[in-house]
Amino acid sequence: MAAWHVLECAPVTERTDPMSSNCEHCSLRARYERNPRSLLGRLWRWHTGWCPGWKRYLASLSPEDRERLTARYRPKRPAS
Repeated sequence: MAAWHVLECAPVTERTDPMSSNCEHCSLRARYERNPRSLLGRLWRWHTGWCPGWKRYLASLSPEDRERLTARYRPKRPAS
């Protein structure tokens, strides 16, 4: 009989802790910084629109830092 290993999940406080986010040092974000038009850079930019981790990361920042990142990565498009 095969032994089944139980996968232990991290406690909820660890999984949802915004300070443990890797968003600041994300390799896909670095790709976007180097070349915003690259496929991986565009993929990272697209995924920030719905990623709960990115949203928690932004919420953990000071209002000034949040505004700076929002302006940098989500610039408002001019009205047509």
